[in-house]
Amino acid sequence: MSETSGTEAATPSREPPSPRALVVEDDPAWNGIIGRALHEAGLDVTPARTTAEGIEYASAASYDIALIDYVLPGSTGGGIEVAQAVRQASPHAVIIILTGWPNLTLSETAQDVKVDDLLVKGELSPLILQERVTAALGRRRLQAGALNVAYLDTVVYDSLSDIAHELRTPLVAIQWQTEALSSGALGPLSAKQTEAIGLILAQAKRGLNLVTGHLEVTRIASTSPMAGADDVDVVTLLQEHLVAWQPIAAEKRVDLRLDTATPSYLARIDRNVLRIALNPLIENAIKFSPAGGTVSIRLAPLEGSVRITVSDEGPGMISTDVGDFTSTGGTPSAGMSSRARRNRLGLTIVRRAAELHGGHLEVESRSTGVAMTLLLQEYSGR
Repeated sequence: MSETSGTEAATPSREPPSPRALVVEDDPAWNGIIGRALHEAGLDVTPARTTAEGIEYASAASYDIALIDYVLPGSTGGGIEVAQAVRQASPHAVIIILTGWPNLTLSETAQDVKVDDLLVKGELSPLILQERVTAALGRRRLQAGALNVAYLDTVVYDSLSDIAHELRTPLVAIQWQTEALSSGALGPLSAKQTEAIGLILAQAKRGLNLVTGHLEVTRIASTSPMAGADDVDVVTLLQEHLVAWQPIAAEKRVDLRLDTATPSYLARIDRNVLRIALNPLIENAIKFSPAGGTVSIRLAPLEGSVRITVSDEGPGMISTDVGDFTSTGGTPSAGMSSRARRNRLGLTIVRRAAELHGGHLEVESRSTGVAMTLLLQEYSGR
C-alpha cells in the first residue's frame, strides 16, 4: 500500500469545454475566414462544405452554434436542410444562416426553422462575426434554463428601445406639423381647431418626452453611469425647466413655484439624468392638478446628494400604487388607481434614471395631492 501525506491530493481542476461550432460553407475562402474568426473567439470548429456533410456532422455530434450558408451544393434545400438537422440533434443550438442576397422567402423559411440570426456575407467582417456569435451564445445561455427575471427584463427593455426608436421620428414630425398649424403658418384656424391642435401638440410632446427619456436612460445604462457628471447649478437648471413647462401650466391655470432657500446650489451630477427625471414628475403634477392649484418644486440640498420634491394638489394615490412605482418590477396591482396606471411608464423612467445616479424615487400620497421626491447622489469621481 502506498503511503499518502496528511493532506489529500488536490483534484486537478478541469477547464470547461470550448463551445462547439459547425460551419457549413461551400466557398473555401469564406469557410476559412469564418472558421478562423470562431477559433480566435475560443470555439471548437468543425468545417463542412456540402449539404450532405453538414447533415452528417449535425447528426453525429452536439453543437452549441452552427453557421450555415443558405445556398449549398448537394440538394435544393441546401442550408435550410442542414439547419433542420442541427435543430433536431441539438435543440438548444444557436443557428445563424449566411446569405449573399437576403429576401422575404429566406426570412419566412428561417422563422419556420427557428433560426436565431441572418448574416449578409457582404456586410461581414471577422470582428462583426465574433460580436454577433458572442451575443447569440449569451442569449442562448440565458434561455437554456427557466426564463428568469433578468432575461425577461432584458428582452422587454430591448423591445421597448426598438419601439422607442421607431416612434421618435413620427412623433417629431407630428410635433413640427402641429406647431406649424398652431402658429397659423398654414392658414387661419377656428377656435375649435386651435383647441384641437393644442391637444394634439401636448400629447405629441408628452410622447416625445417619454421616448427620449427611455432612449437616454438606455444609452446611459449601456455606457458608464454618471460619465456625464459635471458641476451643475441645480437652482438654475430648475428655473430653466420651469420656464419650459410654464405655457402648459398656464393653459391649465396651474401655478408653478420653485421653493429653495438658496439662490444657487452647485452639485456634481449628470444634468441629462436630472432633466430626464424631472420631465415626467412635472408633467404628472400639472396634469392632475385642479385649475387654480399649485405645483411646488422644492430643492433640499443634502451632503453628497440632491433632493428635489415635486408636489401637487391633485387626487392622491392608494398605498399599493406607491409600491408599484418604487418597486424594481412586477405586475401592477389589480386595484391600481387611474392616476397611477396612466403614469406608470413615465415614473418607471424616473426611477430608473435615479437608480443610475445612485439614488431612488420616493412617492408620498397625501390626503390632497402627491409628493414625489427624486434623490440623486453626487458623483465623487474626477
